Amino acid sequence: MKRSYLATIAGFISRPRIDAIIESGTEYPLVLAIAGPGYGKTLSVASYMKTADVRLVWLRISYRRTRAEDFWEDFVQAAEREHPDYARQLKGLEFPDPPDSFEQFRKITAAAAENGKRLVIVLDNYERVTDE
Repeated sequence: MKRSYLATIAGFISRPRIDAIIESGTEYPLVLAIAGPGYGKTLSVASYMKTADVRLVWLRISYRRTRAEDFWEDFVQAAEREHPDYARQLKGLEFPDPPDSFEQFRKITAAAAENGKRLVIVLDNYERVTDE
């Protein structure tokens, strides 16, 4: 699948070694890409995911929408891009803060991950989410 909505920049050179690391990471339930600003985390993952054979939910968190409620609304909207059925199920949930709501989110996401291709969720700039 060609994902034209993922940002890349002219002149960005894909690095096979980094792509291989990202590919192997998709086999794990959680992967964190941690480095300072400007190291190429977002571009490297976006470059790989543009053609990866996975089901992708990519959410880039903005500076303006940082409340938990904004995060949840934006996450569901991001899921709608490639997974409308998954997003439809999530819409009925509140932000998965109460334990029963989180358990429902976990079950819906686990079921989505079991149906076909790997489900990859990218939360770009997650550090921007606050409780305020």
